[in-house]
Amino acid sequence: MWTTAALASFISLAAFSASSPPPQYGSTKSCASACTELNKALPGQVTTANNAAEYRSIQAGYYSAFNGELSPACFVLPTKAEDVATVVKVAKKLQCPFAVKGGGHTFFAGANSIQDGISVDLQRLNQVTPNADGSASIGPGNRWGQVYETLDPLGKTVMGGRVSSVGVGGLLVSGGLSFLHPSRGFGCDNIRGYQLVNAEGKVLEVTQKSYPDLFWALRGGGNNFGVVTRFDVDTVQQGSFWGGSINYNISQLDSLMKAYNRLAQPETQDIKATTWFAPVYFPQTNFWLINVEPVYADPVATTPEIFKPFVEAPDQLSNSIRIANISSLTRDTTPVAGSSQAEWDITMKMNTEVVHYMKERIETGALSHPAITQIAFPVQILGKPTLSHTGNRGGNALGLSPADGPLLITQLGLTWNATESAADDAAIIAQGDALMADVKKWSERKGLAHRYIYMNYAGKSQDVFAGYGASNQAKLRRIAKKYDPQGVFQKLVPGGKKLF
Repeated sequence: MWTTAALASFISLAAFSASSPPPQYGSTKSCASACTELNKALPGQVTTANNAAEYRSIQAGYYSAFNGELSPACFVLPTKAEDVATVVKVAKKLQCPFAVKGGGHTFFAGANSIQDGISVDLQRLNQVTPNADGSASIGPGNRWGQVYETLDPLGKTVMGGRVSSVGVGGLLVSGGLSFLHPSRGFGCDNIRGYQLVNAEGKVLEVTQKSYPDLFWALRGGGNNFGVVTRFDVDTVQQGSFWGGSINYNISQLDSLMKAYNRLAQPETQDIKATTWFAPVYFPQTNFWLINVEPVYADPVATTPEIFKPFVEAPDQLSNSIRIANISSLTRDTTPVAGSSQAEWDITMKMNTEVVHYMKERIETGALSHPAITQIAFPVQILGKPTLSHTGNRGGNALGLSPADGPLLITQLGLTWNATESAADDAAIIAQGDALMADVKKWSERKGLAHRYIYMNYAGKSQDVFAGYGASNQAKLRRIAKKYDPQGVFQKLVPGGKKLF
């Protein structure tokens, strides 16, 4: 593939937290004491730099160089919810900041690791258990590929990530788009219950019946309410799909954008069909291409009508369309770790003209830093069918309804070498900030702007919860104060999008 692996960086997000470098709480001494206490309480689960080989191996499990370069006082790899509860209690007692890693896919420094604090790596919480009631219990330390490989032989699937290496936790607490979102809604709309370690270090079983307010808040509220140690999710009967990845020469932009627009229109949309649409630019070679991943939720023998313009378009650079299970499809977009990256997104009313505007801005120097190796600006449709599920089980926290649709998530992702200086990092991120602010203003001038920001793609500087609407933001804050009055998950867990 030309760019499918790299593009996956910007179509997915999988860490438990999502964005900012950690402020300092407690002290290095208090965190060293916390690690010592945890080592006694959780033998075999704590690793410090004294065990250099294992420590470096865990560091290497981060997708982003920004997080892999951080050096926690210790890593803790819990095996059950009660172990996570022990970490929370010790960190709270000694006021040692901590981070939580699910899949480790989030980009920003401090998102899922922490300098000199406790880094909780959930990789051992990796059960995938189909249940008799039609649900599946999934540990947050899973990658989606592992989940699908377990369920595929049963003819079942879940509403999860579209990239095999992405972690379960971060995607589901932030929203979550799947290959089935037009027919089933966000991933969070398909969650029946959560096992949650709260700010007091208690293990709660959270359902719509047991804790209705907390259940609502966890459906899009990020990492502000505790550490989820198990998700109980709906499964659906699903065999193979029709789908794959296609890359095109940029000459096909206009015709393919017209075809993409049809997926959002009531008279032509098909709830079995989904794809992203991603122009990608490689500035160091001045090369453009377009990537799509058309997927149809039936193993049809002929190309679905809605996707014929994509399959029949000329100037294809690669094409992997086939009949395949979901495990195979998610491997089409498995990214390679180790680069520096940043991403942003905004949402607007459905209008593909934004793609032409962003391409024009890039071609006229909006992202001119010489260290940038790849620029991707995928767009993805949030149609009325997807949004019709936002009221499931009492609703989610995202602040969306069918009346908002169809919407278009408009994303920007930048890649550059991890060896660049901190000054270069800052300059590149500043250019990305500026371009997305400009695109937001463009959408306002066109009367297309919408407040929503999809947390899974949000940039460090973006205020996700304001995008949920004032009422939902206020409600989330009330719930956070109720269940975490001391602000453990606001102060001691500095990574992620915070409510305060």
